Amino acid sequence: MSDPYCSNETEKEQLIQQLLLLGVFKKGESHLFELTIRELEEEYEKLTNF
Repeated sequence: MSDPYCSNETEKEQLIQQLLLLGVFKKGESHLFELTIRELEEEYEKLTNF
C-alpha cells in the first residue's frame, strides 16, 4: 500500500525543484521547504500562467 505522506513529500520536492529552476528560492521571508504544498502550487501557477 502506498504511503500518502511519502507521495506528498515527493510532490512537494518536485514543486520546489520546478520553482528553483524558475529562479525562486524564497517566498517573502520563508524558504521553499517551509511552505505548504498549496503555497508552492500557488507560487508555481503565478509564475507559469502569463
